[in-house]
Amino acid sequence: AAPPVAGLLLAYKPRSTIDAGEAFTATPEALESRTVRNVGEPTFQWARLSKQNRGNAVTVKISLRWGELAEQIKQPAVNLVAPLISEAESPAQKQARTDALTALKSRFSLAGGTQGTMITVSSDRDNVIDAIKLVLPQVRSAKLSGDAFERVKKQLLTQMESGAREPQTLINNQAIPYKNKAFGVSPGEPRYRKTLAEQIAELKGISFEDVVKAYDENWGASAIRVAIVGTAPEGVVEEIRRQLSGWASKAPAYVRYVRQYQPLPGTVMTVEAPDKTNAVIDVDQYLPLTRKHPDAAALELAVAMFGGNALDNRLAARIRKKDGLSYGIRAGVSIPEFGDHAHFGVEGTYAPINRDRIVSALREETDLALKDGFTADELERNRSDLLQQRQQARNSDDSVANTLMIQINLNETFADIAKRDANLKALTLQQVNSAFREYIKPDAWLIGVAGDFAKA
Repeated sequence: AAPPVAGLLLAYKPRSTIDAGEAFTATPEALESRTVRNVGEPTFQWARLSKQNRGNAVTVKISLRWGELAEQIKQPAVNLVAPLISEAESPAQKQARTDALTALKSRFSLAGGTQGTMITVSSDRDNVIDAIKLVLPQVRSAKLSGDAFERVKKQLLTQMESGAREPQTLINNQAIPYKNKAFGVSPGEPRYRKTLAEQIAELKGISFEDVVKAYDENWGASAIRVAIVGTAPEGVVEEIRRQLSGWASKAPAYVRYVRQYQPLPGTVMTVEAPDKTNAVIDVDQYLPLTRKHPDAAALELAVAMFGGNALDNRLAARIRKKDGLSYGIRAGVSIPEFGDHAHFGVEGTYAPINRDRIVSALREETDLALKDGFTADELERNRSDLLQQRQQARNSDDSVANTLMIQINLNETFADIAKRDANLKALTLQQVNSAFREYIKPDAWLIGVAGDFAKA
């Protein structure tokens, strides 16, 4: 049973000193040497990375998964369950939980979606098990509130409706139907994307009873993944198992949805956004590429040089710094671990009067990169920055816990991360330039521009 809140508050005694923690360099090799995994049990898999943190800090992530996407999307109410659990049965109960967690020097967050939820508990060695005892019963036996439902629903609708006239939303209103038609998908299919108007209509149609039913018919612990990072005591995994034991999801077993590549015909969409000071450019291209493909690392590095590395990239140097046309512009590439429906995109903001010059400059810089390639100096600067970003991520316990979750799903270890770092270090300028030329196709770009062009 969960420890009584009042008892936790009375028992709380602040520590007079904070443990300094150890000097630890989070290389892939060092992280792997501290990691213990148990992935042999399909319904309960876990990984624990032990290190002496300042203040004996511990991060625990618990993933629960269920269902098949094609069926789950028929229950949009399931996406409101996590916000209602976070709100608790009443404001007083929510405050009592917050006070109890504060007494335990702990924090709790809950992120839920169509096919699962992620529970995160941040605590310390002395209190993490009590924090788990406090939180998991409230997730497992959630008492949802009709008042909280009305409040959360109103907040979501207000947020959505307030963005209805924003330039990016207006682009999406045209781009989303275009993509659905090009991909040959209809409402109710996993690949179908909804416009903002469709999302608002769907949310308005959800009742409190729908959310209660979605919780009852989906939430459960039939497929559990656990990641623990930090100065954890013995017994954390066992306590999680104890708290979730016997709580089975009524939904079918979890099935991962894997998106396969589909090309998107290129076009240009110009949308008026009346009375908006800033205009937006948004570029989409889909690529047949998966994370394990040999070209993936080369393309990521090429896109970083082109437009992904803060201000040290071709687009920022030309469009923002030299020509002074944009307030900000960047490019990025997203390459999936599963499936091969990768995405390249460019986004930026600018004064509406600069629309045509922005598009022209983007095309010119792309053509130049495709024709002449990048330089050795650009390669080394961006390679160094990417390696530094990876190292910074490994210094974050939350990031490492997420990595452990991914490793469980992929049946990988930090040795695989070390190999990816080595591959990045070994990339040649020819490989990077070849990858950019192989995958970046301006004729296949969906370019959307939205702004108050009539007054420009």
